[in-house]
Amino acid sequence: MNRSTRAILLATLLVGAGAVGLAQDEAAPPEESGESTLTGCLAGTDGQWMITGDEGAHAVVEGGADLEAHNGHRVRLTGRWQESAEGDEAFVAEAVEHLGVCEE
Repeated sequence: MNRSTRAILLATLLVGAGAVGLAQDEAAPPEESGESTLTGCLAGTDGQWMITGDEGAHAVVEGGADLEAHNGHRVRLTGRWQESAEGDEAFVAEAVEHLGVCEE
């Protein structure tokens, strides 16, 4: 799948992701623990993942957590922010908690 097709697919997924919350939990300041938590609707394919929230906020998600099993689900991701391969900021998920199915 080429880069243009992936970009179109991700844009389509963002529009169809529905209204769910994307919240960054404030358990510990990122500069202290380096770890953050995001909550929202996870969508993607072929290693290209996005988490989207109520207000339309979204973030690119990468990582070792089993994201494929949670495609189309409301999740809480735990991980760290870092620069992606494309040079953008991405959230690298280390753990995923299933919270339910995304509403359309």
